[in-house]
Amino acid sequence: MSKSMRLISKIKAELSMRFKMKNLGNISYILKMEILRNRVHKTMSISQHRYILELLKKYNIENSSVVATPQVTGLELEPETKMTAEQIAAQKFDYRGLVGSLQYLVRGTRPDIANAVRELSKYLSCYNRSHWEAARRVLNYLKGTSTYGLLLDGKSREVMYEVYTDASFACQSKERKSITGYVIKMTGCSISWCSSKQGSVSLSTAEAELIALSEGAKESEWLWHLLSEMGFPQMKPVQDWCDSRSAISITKKPGNHKASKHIEIKYLFTRDFSGRRTLSCRVLSNRKYGGRHLNKSSSYKTVYNPKKQDWKVFSG
Repeated sequence: MSKSMRLISKIKAELSMRFKMKNLGNISYILKMEILRNRVHKTMSISQHRYILELLKKYNIENSSVVATPQVTGLELEPETKMTAEQIAAQKFDYRGLVGSLQYLVRGTRPDIANAVRELSKYLSCYNRSHWEAARRVLNYLKGTSTYGLLLDGKSREVMYEVYTDASFACQSKERKSITGYVIKMTGCSISWCSSKQGSVSLSTAEAELIALSEGAKESEWLWHLLSEMGFPQMKPVQDWCDSRSAISITKKPGNHKASKHIEIKYLFTRDFSGRRTLSCRVLSNRKYGGRHLNKSSSYKTVYNPKKQDWKVFSG
């Protein structure tokens, strides 16, 4: 990154002497991602519209009906008997291939399907027709939202970010494990997100939220150092938003009590960040959505309609 075209030309010339290079002009398409830069409004949008259209054609969903959400609210899939490699190869539908393609979308520009794809990924060796239909539903949702992507705003003079965390307590009917969801936003755009099953069973909502806080804090710490190396040090504590007052209280008060003394040490290091004032845990209003769409299936009105959101994960 440089404002000097002379310096840019010099570096390009030196690199050309050492490596075989080809000047393709301004970036517009890379790794299945379309990039559109608006220099007047100082914005950059990144989407995978073309890749989604390729998937619709590959899996014969071009003429299927559009659905409003990527997964049915409250639906919990059941695992099929574990299959052998021969049985998987004999399947008439490429479930693994489709889920892998959806995972690539999640890692690229589509945090809105992260929870649905996390659930589908649990059954890569024990799936049946119901799992296949659930995966196709995600494609039906993507068909109606194929132009959605990330919108980066360059108008802000401060390179600051915020963390939003949430947890679904004991939402797994059999394992009773909670789901962590977090999203990190910079200048109104999501830059990092996660939807994952927690490794242990939480005994309370506060404990589940604390684990989600710690996962978000780990990613925040990495981003803190990355931005510092790039010349954008965070001059203020990073705001970590959570809707659990009890979990935030645990991060601020030293010592343990009956309700929290059993919690593993690795989930309490958020206290250290608060003590060093690199992270500030704040209570998120119920009117805001935080990372809620990353750990539970939600209705279109609450999460998937960008016009209804007061914080945007993506923009069409």
